[in-house]
Amino acid sequence: MEKRDDWLIDMELSEIIVKYWLEWLLTGISGGLAFALKSWYKRLNATEKGVQALLRNEIIKTYNHCMTQGYVPIHERDNLDKLFCEYKNLGGNGTIKHLMEELDDLPVLKKAP
Repeated sequence: MEKRDDWLIDMELSEIIVKYWLEWLLTGISGGLAFALKSWYKRLNATEKGVQALLRNEIIKTYNHCMTQGYVPIHERDNLDKLFCEYKNLGGNGTIKHLMEELDDLPVLKKAP
């Protein structure tokens, strides 16, 4: 019987598959998963920033309207409080907080004038 010196011949085919193909497969799966999670996070972050911008815009529009009127209808006040709460939860800044404080100085009307 001939002596086999080649390491590839000594390994059985199943050992090669398990040792190398499984490594490549797991590397590919983990790389794909990392890419998918990164893409998902970017979309989530963009969605949060978009919602924050919409909330900011709505608060500013309502602020301008109420400042022109000189009062805040009670339903607007309630709506503003909810908008501002969610705006803060999304990491909103102090500019809108300042606008909300100015709105606090306006009278709140329970009925339309």
